[in-house]
Amino acid sequence: SVIVGYNRRFYQPVREARREARRDGPVLVQATVPESIDGPAGEDPHFEYMRPFFENSCHAIDLLRFLLGDLRVDSSSHLRAPGGRLAGIAATLSTERGDVVSYLGNWSAPANFGISLFRGGRRFDLMPFEAATLYDRAIRASREEGFVQIEGIACELASRFYQGRSFAILP
Repeated sequence: SVIVGYNRRFYQPVREARREARRDGPVLVQATVPESIDGPAGEDPHFEYMRPFFENSCHAIDLLRFLLGDLRVDSSSHLRAPGGRLAGIAATLSTERGDVVSYLGNWSAPANFGISLFRGGRRFDLMPFEAATLYDRAIRASREEGFVQIEGIACELASRFYQGRSFAILP
């Protein structure tokens, strides 16, 4: 199967974030990427419990690449739960230009998705996915249960949520 992500690059707030990220030199970026990952009680040799990471969290990395350009991993630490399953990732990423990203993949923990850009006295918060996460869960659950009409309504409401979203740059 082919997994296709939402292309958020065309959303106005994302374009504004990209302009902010690429002007006036390097930025410091904080990315918080929660995910509903719950490891198996027993062995999982194919790491199926990691599927949500590959299906969802990779879009945050793609979005960071769109905002900043190519990223390299400078350091990373893995949080392991009892039994050895991966429970989270903390990483420092950077770009050739000198941007520095603090990436926190906090799984099965209460948090909201967010990317914040910091430069001097400026801050740009890109956090459109808190409510979208709820829409995504509703879409996924209705699809899994075969409720096609509910899935359609959830998709329509999610599209309305994204239309015209705009974010301010805070001093």
